[in-house]
Amino acid sequence: MSRRIGQVLGVLAVAALIVVPAIPVGPLGPRHAALAADIERFTGLFSVSQHWKMYSPNPRGGMEYLNLTAHFSDGRSEDLEETELERRGWGTVWDWQKSRKQIWLSYTTVQPDQDYPLRTWYLRGVCIREARRRGELPEKIAVHLLTRRFTPPDRVRAGEPGLGPLQRREIGAQTCQTPEVWAMLEADPGPKRDL
Repeated sequence: MSRRIGQVLGVLAVAALIVVPAIPVGPLGPRHAALAADIERFTGLFSVSQHWKMYSPNPRGGMEYLNLTAHFSDGRSEDLEETELERRGWGTVWDWQKSRKQIWLSYTTVQPDQDYPLRTWYLRGVCIREARRRGELPEKIAVHLLTRRFTPPDRVRAGEPGLGPLQRREIGAQTCQTPEVWAMLEADPGPKRDL
């Protein structure tokens, strides 16, 4: 029985710590401010902060796509299939509908201002893919990030489109003529032409 009484008193104490500082001054008179200050100091020792970042620590602020352009030794430049994906995109794709490639591409847009290992490895794989398709290893793959920011809900309700204007910026390039790419190409079991 004493355990149950202790549990009830504990719950009441926690409730008092939350409710007492919020009570209007009237019922407690001049002692309210002093009591609220004491409770504030006490609860500061055991502070619990609850905010949106607990549930979504790094929410996306918009939709991003990579545009990739292969540059070859003879001066040619060709847009790659990722660029075509962007041109057809900007609609809703639910997580369970995404292909493995789409999931990989979403990771490649992270941290555009830094060297990001997942993007580097994806781009090395693009070098191999293009070498297999064309029989020619590109010199480099130029990378542009295209972004459209999400419009705040109140502005969408007012009639604005869900995505803002298109922003395009170059975020780097992947050189295909590297020892890592040549080693990957050598280990690739797929058909090879003279490279």
